[in-house]
Formats: sequence, C-alpha cells, structure tokens
Amino acid sequence: MSDSAKLTSVDAVLAFAAALREFREAAGLILIAHDQNVRRLEQTFAHELPRYWAQRVKHGYDQVDRARSALDACKMRRTHGQPPSCFEEQKAYQTARRRLSRLEQMDEVVRHWNIKLSGEIEECRGRLGKFRGVLDIDLEKTIALVDRILTSLEGYLGRSVQDPEQDAAADSKTEKPPPPKPPDPA
Repeated sequence: MSDSAKLTSVDAVLAFAAALREFREAAGLILIAHDQNVRRLEQTFAHELPRYWAQRVKHGYDQVDRARSALDACKMRRTHGQPPSCFEEQKAYQTARRRLSRLEQMDEVVRHWNIKLSGEIEECRGRLGKFRGVLDIDLEKTIALVDRILTSLEGYLGRSVQDPEQDAAADSKTEKPPPPKPPDPA
C-alpha cells in the first residue's frame, strides 16, 4: 500500500472541510432542538397531563356525588303518597358514573404512556449519546486531519490554500479600517 494520494483538486479538499464543519454545526443544533422537544414532552407526560387528569377525575367524583345526592333527595320525596319516578335524577347519576369511568380510564392511560415514554426516551438518549460521541470525538478528529492535510498542501504548493470564505471570516475578525473615500469632485 502506498502512502501517497492522487490529489487533483485542492478545492475539493476545501469543500469537504467546509461540509464537515457545516454538518457538525447543523447536527449540533438539531440535537439541541431535539433535547428541548423531549424535555417538553417529558414535562407534559410526567407533570401536566397527570395533574390535568387527576383534576378531571376529582371533578368527576364531585359530579357523581352531586348526582347521587339529587337522586337520594328525589327518592325521599313523596307526592300524594306515591314514590316519585326520579327518572331524570337516575339518568343524571348513571351519566355521571359513565363519565367518571372514562376519566379514570384516561388517567390510567396517561400513567401507562408516561412509563412507556420514559423507557423510550432513555433508549433514545442512549443512542443519541453515541451520535454525540461521533460528533464530538470522531468528527473533530476528521476535521483536524483534513486541516493537517490542508497545511501539508500549503507547504507543498508554497501558497495559502485556505477557503476564501475562511479568509473573509478571518479578515472580518481583524476589522481593518475601511479604505479612504476619494474626494468628491463637486
């Protein structure tokens, strides 16, 4: 195996280095956005939804209690010595119990998915941790290697091979004063 390479374009190496840096930046931003979204999702499932459904279940119990009290009060009344039908009160009581049952089911569903979501998030974090390692270690090593190659090329060619965009960025950091304006021939 030979230690030499056939390099036909310095511009290709410069473009590759720029693409690596751009990828590193974009991937980092995507990981930050992903972390924020996951934290919001965790907050919703771990705190907001359980609190919401617990309040709804409590309200459901209150409705059942009120409907039961109204039914009991109706059954105690006598009109002309006959027990009342209490049809409306019975129906309201059954409706309140059905609503409470659905609310309790939703509360249980949220608890179930909170547990499942926690496991999935931990698995995702593990996999993304490996990707972060690739970005932070492997990609940095690759960028450093490409930079060393560019430095070697500069020595071989005897001239600067820096990317014009990097030259412009470096020039803007040094902030040279603007050139003087020519006199106005008025």
